[in-house]
Amino acid sequence: MKRSNVFIVCCLCANLLYSQDINTYRGIVNKAELQITDNRFDSALIYYRKAFAKTKFVLSKEYYNATLCAIKTGNKEEAKRYVAQLCYKGFLTITDTSTKYNLLHLVGNDLYNEFKKYTDTIKTTDYTNPQLKNVLDTMIQDDQRFRKRSGRGVDYMKGPYAKIISLIDSINAYHLLAIIKKDGIPDEFQIGIQNDGRGNINYNNSWYIVLIHQGYGSLTRIIDFSEYILNAIKNEKLPPHTMLNAYERINGGINDSIFGSPRILRVKNKEGKFKYFYIKEDSLSVIRHDEIRKQYNLEKASESRKKLIYWIKTKQEFAFDFLFGYDIDDIPEDVIPMFNQKLLIYFDIE
Repeated sequence: MKRSNVFIVCCLCANLLYSQDINTYRGIVNKAELQITDNRFDSALIYYRKAFAKTKFVLSKEYYNATLCAIKTGNKEEAKRYVAQLCYKGFLTITDTSTKYNLLHLVGNDLYNEFKKYTDTIKTTDYTNPQLKNVLDTMIQDDQRFRKRSGRGVDYMKGPYAKIISLIDSINAYHLLAIIKKDGIPDEFQIGIQNDGRGNINYNNSWYIVLIHQGYGSLTRIIDFSEYILNAIKNEKLPPHTMLNAYERINGGINDSIFGSPRILRVKNKEGKFKYFYIKEDSLSVIRHDEIRKQYNLEKASESRKKLIYWIKTKQEFAFDFLFGYDIDDIPEDVIPMFNQKLLIYFDIE
């Protein structure tokens, strides 16, 4: 069989093998997000309405994206309802700087002030386990106390606080393990949301920081959380890319990922401008990775990449729970020749 025919067969097999369950909350949300990447905000809003009718456990990033879709399509009253839900969750306040920027450049002063008046009296109440939140907050304070004392850019495991840092990491790791065994990975419905206004809802939560210090190659690693994170990827109460990020960080990084997670690379040229690209996978790897993603009801890797590229091009306007520094890597210009140039796919962000 000719090589071109083999490629076509592989592509057909990939489509036959992979089919995310579109009837689940996550499957419907994926449809909405893909509509956003095509700037079809009215269609995205229809999917969000279907998703919200599917469950009472709606993630903040979905309310956030639906808010923007409603604003862009002139559905002011609907946008107000979603903004209210975000305020209840503590994901944003209408006076927050990033929120004000995101809404003002879309709606103007008059509508912004109307939203502000509508949400001024709303208090954050939408989480069920304040005791767990307090425990986790204390853990992160302990985690960071002696790391901060070591100073920026300092290898704290070679500094004067190395032993106490190692001890605290061990205590926190066992404490987090007990929490996960009892209640699972803490989600926003248990402990609420930290306000960063960008959809990276769990990155600053203490469970994630404690987990990363148990990552691959960490000098303070004593527990392998891989099994627990893998199970959590299936949990629709947790944002999928955040959980993939966590799993990959404790298992050697994105390059060794069994999920084929998209990775965008960027390099700064002599004029100070960035060039963005990704590395194309062979068709058999695509089939293998998508089959694994299907088992966890995740979108195709190519769909995830499409969202990531859109997220970059629109300056992270929508919340797809990606993270600069991980999903997007800066590399030196002199590294480019080391790649197989035929596999590099460049794209423009202008």
